[in-house]
Amino acid sequence: MQLPSDWTFFGLTSKYKVQLQEQIFDLVYYGKGFSYTDVRNMPVYLRIFYIRKISKLFDDRRKADEKAANAMRSKMRKK
Repeated sequence: MQLPSDWTFFGLTSKYKVQLQEQIFDLVYYGKGFSYTDVRNMPVYLRIFYIRKISKLFDDRRKADEKAANAMRSKMRKK
C-alpha cells in the first residue's frame, strides 16, 4: 500500500507549515519581546490573539498618521 505524497495524518501540511513560519516571523519581528521558541511553543489561539493586536495597533497608527497629514494639508491650504 502506497500513501499519497500529501497525506498528513502524521504531520502538518506544507501550507500550514508556511503559515506557521509567517506567524512566528511576524510575532518575533513586530512583537518586540517574543523569541522564536516562545512563539513556536505558544498555543494557536494566543498567536492569533497577538497577531490581531499588533495588526490593530498598526492600523490605528496608520489612521492617526493619515489624520495628522490631512490636518496639516488643510492647515497649509488655508494660508
